[in-house]
Parts: sequence; C-alpha cells; structure tokens
Amino acid sequence: MKFYLPVILFLSFLVYSCSEKNASSEIYKEFKFLEYNRQGNIHLWQPIYKDASKKIKNEILLAMGKTRNDSLSSFLFGILSSESDPDLLNSAVFAIGQMENKNAENHLLEFYKKSNSLNLKRSVLSALEKCGSDNSISTLLSALEIDSLRSHTLQTAAILARKKIAVNAIKNIVTDSSWQYSHLKENAYFIYYSASPLDLPLIANELQNTSGLAQKYYLKALNKIIESRSFQPDSLSFGLCQRSLRSIINNSAFWQNKLYALRSFSVFADSTDRSILEQNTNDPLINIRIEALRTLGKVFKENAVSFLLSKLQSETDYSVKGKIIYSLAEIEPRTAYRLIMQNLDKGTIAFKEDLIQALALYKDPLALNAVKNFIFVNNERLAALAISVAGEKKILNVQDITDLMKSQLLMVVYSALEWQKEHKTFVSNTILLDAFTRFSQHENNEIQSLILDIFEMKNEKPSVLDLQSISKEIADKNIIQKIKLLYPSIEIDARVQQMIRPAFLRVDSLIALPEKNFEVKITTSKGVFYVKLYPEDSPLTVQNFIHLARRNFYNNLIFHRVIADFVVQGGDPSGTGWGGAGYEIPSEDLLPFERGTLGIATSGFDTGSCQFFICQSEQPHLRGSYTAFGKVVKGMEIVDNMQIDDLILNVEIQNN
Repeated sequence: MKFYLPVILFLSFLVYSCSEKNASSEIYKEFKFLEYNRQGNIHLWQPIYKDASKKIKNEILLAMGKTRNDSLSSFLFGILSSESDPDLLNSAVFAIGQMENKNAENHLLEFYKKSNSLNLKRSVLSALEKCGSDNSISTLLSALEIDSLRSHTLQTAAILARKKIAVNAIKNIVTDSSWQYSHLKENAYFIYYSASPLDLPLIANELQNTSGLAQKYYLKALNKIIESRSFQPDSLSFGLCQRSLRSIINNSAFWQNKLYALRSFSVFADSTDRSILEQNTNDPLINIRIEALRTLGKVFKENAVSFLLSKLQSETDYSVKGKIIYSLAEIEPRTAYRLIMQNLDKGTIAFKEDLIQALALYKDPLALNAVKNFIFVNNERLAALAISVAGEKKILNVQDITDLMKSQLLMVVYSALEWQKEHKTFVSNTILLDAFTRFSQHENNEIQSLILDIFEMKNEKPSVLDLQSISKEIADKNIIQKIKLLYPSIEIDARVQQMIRPAFLRVDSLIALPEKNFEVKITTSKGVFYVKLYPEDSPLTVQNFIHLARRNFYNNLIFHRVIADFVVQGGDPSGTGWGGAGYEIPSEDLLPFERGTLGIATSGFDTGSCQFFICQSEQPHLRGSYTAFGKVVKGMEIVDNMQIDDLILNVEIQNN
C-alpha cells in the first residue's frame, strides 16, 4: 500500500492537471473567439471572465481593449473600482486606454487621483498616450514633479505633442526645470516633438552635453527647426551646433546620430569641412553615404560636381546612384539631364523614381515631356509618381485623367482621383461609377471612399438609382455610411464583406501555438538576419506569418518602403504598399516597439495581412496601434543597410 500511495497521488495530480489544462484551453478558445470577432456583447464575456484563472483574466481584459468596442467600456471601468489585484488593474487600465474615447480618459484620470500605487499611476500615464487630451494637462504637470513618474510622464507628453496636445504647459516646466538632466532621453524625446525655433539655444547646448538616444532626439529637433524655414541662429548657437555636428560626424558610434548630423550639417559646414564629408561618402552604411553625398552637393555646389561624377562611376548600389544624379540635377542641370536620359531604362524601380524626381527639377519642356511619358507605363509606382509630378507641373489635362481612370492599376486610379480632388476638375459620373464598381473589393475601399468624396464636391451628384445599382458591389460598412451621408434617405441592400478567416486562422488552430518556439531565418539580397517570433503574445499574427512563409509567399518580394531610422517594410506581392494576401486579420498584442521589433503593417485597425515591417529604432508611439509579433535577434546590421527594392529571397521558419 505504501508503494501504491505515491502512484495514486501522482495519477490524481495528473488527472487534475489535465482537467485544469483542458478547462483553461476551453476558456482561452472562447475569449479568443470573442476577441477576434470583435464581439461587444458583455453578457458573453462576463461568464468567461468569472471562471478564468488570474493569468487568463489578464488576457481577457487586454482582449476587451483590443476590440475597441465601446460597449465593453463599462465593464472595464467597473474593474477599476471593484478589483484589488494590481496586475488585473494594470491590464484594465491599459485596455481602457485602447478605447480612445472621452469617457476612457475621464475614468483613467479619476483612477490616477485615487490610486496610491506608483506602478498603477505609471500604467495610467502610459494609457493616456492613446486617449489623452488637453484635459490631462493638470495630471501630467503634477506627475512631472514626482521623480519616479517623470520618465513615463515625459514619454506620454511627447506622444501627445505629436497630436498637438498639451504642448506649451508641459514645455514651460520641462525647459525651465532643474531636473531636466535626470531624464535625458525622455526630455529630448519631448523636445523633439514640441520643437520650435525658440528652442534652438537649448538644443545647441544639449548637443554637447548628451549622447546616444538623447542626442539623437536633439539632432532630430534641430532638423525639424531647419526644415521649418524659420531658422535664424544667433552666433553662439551657430558655433555650438557647428562644433557638435563635426564631433558627431567624426566620432559617434551611432549611425542614426551621424545620419541626422549630416542632414543638418549643410547649414553649418564651411570650406574646411570638405574632407569630413568626402570621407563619409565611403561609409559602409548606405544611408550615411547618401547623406554625405547630398550634403557635399548642397554645401560645395559646382565645386563638388567632379567628385560626385567620380562617385557615380565607382558606386554599385542604385540606391546611391539615384541620389547622386538627383544632387547633380540641383547643381549641374545639363550634365544631370544627359545622365538621366542615359539611365531611364536601367536599375531598380526606386532608381527610376529618383530620376523622375530629378526631371521634376527642370522647367524645360523636353524634361517635363519625359515625366509625362511615365504616366501610362505598366508599373504602378512609376505611373503614380509621374502623375503626381505632372500634376504639380500643371501638364496634365482632363483627357489624360479620363484615360488614366480606365486603368486596372489601383495606384494609378487613386492618383488620378487625387488630381481631380485637388484641382476640382472632374471626369464624368459614368467613369467614376465604373471605377467604383471595378475596385469593389474590401481592400480597395480607399478608391471608393475617394470617389464618394468627389461626388460630394461635384455640383452634379450621381442619381440615387445609380448608387443603388452598384450597392451590391460595396464590401465595406464605412463606405455604406459615406453613401448614407451623401443621400440620407437612400436604402442600400449591400452584402458587406465580412473579414475573411482562412481555416488556418481558426481559434482552434491557435491553442497549441504558444507552446512552440519559432525562429525565422530571412535571407535578403543584402544578407541574412534572424527573427524570434512571439506566438504567446500574438498567436494569430504569428500563425499567419508562418503559414505564408512555409508556402514561399515571401520569396522574391521586395522591401517597398524604407525610411532610415524608422522602418524597413516588405511582404507586399504587388510591390506597391497596396497589396495583400486576399484576406485581413484582426489586430492583437500590446507590446512596445523597440529597435528590431517585427510588426504587421496595416491601413488601419484590423487590416493586417501579409506586409510586415522592422523598426530600425525604438518607436514608442506605435504601441497599441500595430501588432508586434517578433524581434530581430541576429543580423540587425543587415536591416540597417536595407534600401527600397532590395529582395526578400527566402523566409525560413525554424522550430527550436
């Protein structure tokens, strides 16, 4: 009996554990189903929450926030007064912030006043990044005076400043405070988003006293002031900036800092700085080479032509070649024009885009005619850019736009519609309605929305019968709302396309996913980098990415969007930024976006598909707006060197 007792106890424990696990799996399945279907019926959520473990309760609260369904707000608000567990309160606070409504802000501010927990106060400050308004100013000002809350407050204030909220009151405290040096990064982050020409003396001084991320944000603030065209530095600020920029370009270990220093240096460099710039045109990082070449051309103009021409001959990367030719077009038009015409049929699409932009610098009819020749090419990116440039140069007419409206290329039709909206010159209703029907899929709702905007601007609106006849083609509920605003009395019997859910994205298929450890090997034309996926935090997005990768969906697609020190984006089968996999997936996850974070690209909430991006630096404002589902763990230098039109050769999922 003594021998059997431990066995019996062990078996009992096993049975209990299995039943507990099964119960958890069922609860997980139920609340994930509600989350992914954006279910707002609180009576469906309440019994699940009641029976869940603490861990699952945390996930349920966050899931409610992800639905952004206001009907769940009252339940989340109730948690703030009825719950005592700090972890559950923390989840409720973050979820309320995701609701982004006035009531959310009011409840968070009230909870902040009542709470004695510094951790929960920090959570409230972070949640206000999403739903804060000028009503939050007094709370933010008081939080600035508390050492342990200051960094969270400054980050929230910076993100609100991006939306022009709570700027001046915070700034008066930040710039005059004796504690500003205790939170260098956060302080600089706020100054960047709120920068004005009056901040130049402060920025000039801080460039000398800071390094790393703090210095980067002060450099970005300096760039912002220069671009505002209100730049009139006093002699002291000019001298401080000049010395700091030279030192950063020569000595900084951070390529991002060197990049922004080079961008500002064209204002501060003198004849003694030529060797500094020429030396940086040999930097191994393409972004630095490009900025050094641009700055060299701006500072030394005609005297830099021979150097730029020699660099053009030796440079092998078309990303750099295009920027050299553009610089030459600014300072030596005849030479550049000859080079442009010789290279129009060479290189990548991005290279040709640079040439079109260079042609736009000319007033010569031959150059403008060369631009116009691109508006009917069978490439969306080139045609759309040519339409934009030709529109700015006023060389398009209604007949051109009429012809372009018949295109099957989404970007071309969209650009033609933008031209009509800007110039208030419209094609016939028949052509507009034809385009409305032709681009009737859910993912093309930007086209339909723009057409309805044009109808609203026209004196001659389409008839109710015309709109009713195409109503069966409507695939988006927001488009139906727009039509009803145009004609309040209209009755539309549209079959709104529901979010497509392929079988591999069913909740059942996600249950076991969090137990797996995935690493991804991404081979590109620039080299190889590795990504660790986050299946526990973003199971649906991870499953989607794995499904596409294992079917070689990403092979030989390009990185179509690259913004230095921001993101590298690819995975679009059309190569334009407008394409998808034929379905959309719900947004999930609330993780921060750090350097190397892998995120799913969207055109709005719940519109993820196949496009993904990688952050080249931390981007705090993206949290809660996009789904983070992995992070680069090796080869970040490859990501740093990526340029538009670089290839994704292969995405290989490796199970560890």
